[in-house]
Amino acid sequence: AAWDLILLDADFSDAGMELLGRLRADGGVPTPVVLLSRQPTMDLAMEAIRQGAHDVLPKPLPRGRVREILLGVEEIKRLRPLPE
Repeated sequence: AAWDLILLDADFSDAGMELLGRLRADGGVPTPVVLLSRQPTMDLAMEAIRQGAHDVLPKPLPRGRVREILLGVEEIKRLRPLPE
């Protein structure tokens, strides 16, 4: 993938969720997507995860959280079997 992580803002009208859907449509972009929101709700989190988000986090992100996410993404890549 061209990027290690995509951060999407869910508070910018419905554009964040719409873009998440487009990124995941038809097997789309495999890059992990984290959705950010000022007030993430359980409904938002459930819908985002259903659409393929890696995580849903509050804004602003706690210090060091992006680094933790990237380390987790690298671990997932390391454990995922390579395509044959």
